[in-house]
Amino acid sequence: MADVLDFPYTLEDEPAEHWTVEQVLNWWLLRAKSETDAVQEQIVERLQAQLDEGMKSLWEDHTQVKAIGDGENADPQRQQKEQQQSEDVQKPTSKETTVATTTTATKKSDELEPGTFRVDIVGGHYTGESFVLKPS
Repeated sequence: MADVLDFPYTLEDEPAEHWTVEQVLNWWLLRAKSETDAVQEQIVERLQAQLDEGMKSLWEDHTQVKAIGDGENADPQRQQKEQQQSEDVQKPTSKETTVATTTTATKKSDELEPGTFRVDIVGGHYTGESFVLKPS
């Protein structure tokens, strides 16, 4: 590759009869590198656009989930649908595990911090277990 740096011609120059075989090969190497760099730049631009779009979508979803977690769900249709789904939950069978989430505790000593959720396992292998979750 050191020979490419010492190459006295540019990509715009066309090979001439007085060029050596080494100079012609170096010129072709420069040309191939230039084309490869152009394709690489296009790929990087497309991937960066996809990344930016994905990050934007992710942050929008994060904001939505955070609003739901904070109890600020502004979509009444979604609230009604979630409420209907919670009412339609069937009794768990012995092989199923059902998770019940609550945002308030029944005992004074078990009061939860705002923004945290207590998950009580009411069926399945881990029946009776309880976990406190705090979304970040």
